Amino acid sequence: MIAYLVYVLVRAFIFLLGILPENISYSVGRMLGNIGYLCDFRHRKVSIDNIKTAFPSKRGFEVKQLARKSFTHFGMSLVDFSKLSRYGIDWFYSRSEMLNSGPTYEYVKKMDKGALLLLSHFGVWEVLGTLGKKEKVEINAIARPLSNKYLNNHIKSLREKFPVKIIDKMGAVSIASELLNKKKLVGILADQRAGGRGVFVDFFGTKASTVATPAVLAIKTGTLMYPIFGIRVSPGRFRLYVKDRIKVESVTGEFDERVFKITQLYASIVEEEVKKHPEQYFWMHRRWKSVPRKGALMKEGRVK
Repeated sequence: MIAYLVYVLVRAFIFLLGILPENISYSVGRMLGNIGYLCDFRHRKVSIDNIKTAFPSKRGFEVKQLARKSFTHFGMSLVDFSKLSRYGIDWFYSRSEMLNSGPTYEYVKKMDKGALLLLSHFGVWEVLGTLGKKEKVEINAIARPLSNKYLNNHIKSLREKFPVKIIDKMGAVSIASELLNKKKLVGILADQRAGGRGVFVDFFGTKASTVATPAVLAIKTGTLMYPIFGIRVSPGRFRLYVKDRIKVESVTGEFDERVFKITQLYASIVEEEVKKHPEQYFWMHRRWKSVPRKGALMKEGRVK
């Protein structure tokens, strides 16, 4: 009952945001982000601690200012969702500048392979399905289901307004392998924390647990890997771009060594992009929480 009530309230809120004029709705989004920064003590502290870890030279007021900007960015992301709910994919498509996507997909087709599209907790990753519309191809995206089944179904339906098919994270590896072997495109959040048994790569100079799944899939299926990013240029305006391919075939060593190197390559690419627009990174994500446990993969090998 409570889950359904929360769902109804969220739907009503998204509807109201969606019908407001664009300039007003984004002002509301920024206001909500500021309220979140002031009232959400736990995530504010996590954000501030993370920013201090990433940018130790920043002064106290600079750290707080960046944390607040991050909150307002994600407040505006609520507005993005509301516009998607009301107007559909064309609203995003008409407001998105896409760089370097066409040549990339032409290369994928020429190579006659599937491709992993690597996403991160940065920018406007939820609207990257716009890339699929431009290239007229379906993107299969791995996503963690929400605990509220009503909200989960609604969010899933919004995401699938793009040419995106959602793959439940449970059992996703085998499904993704099959799709990649069929030369399909699969999107995955590749910078997620993986607990004490993850791959511990350098991220802003500090070891960060990271999922091994993208690297493992790439090695086992021989697929292509492309980091893709989306940033907010201004309220209601986006820029989507594809970075150079991660050349998995050029990464040498034993299996675990290759997994580490590929994961580190991607983490370094994300760090480079975050430095350009740090206010658009999801600093509320406890990126450096995990510590290595038995089985964790480090540069030196597995922890015994």
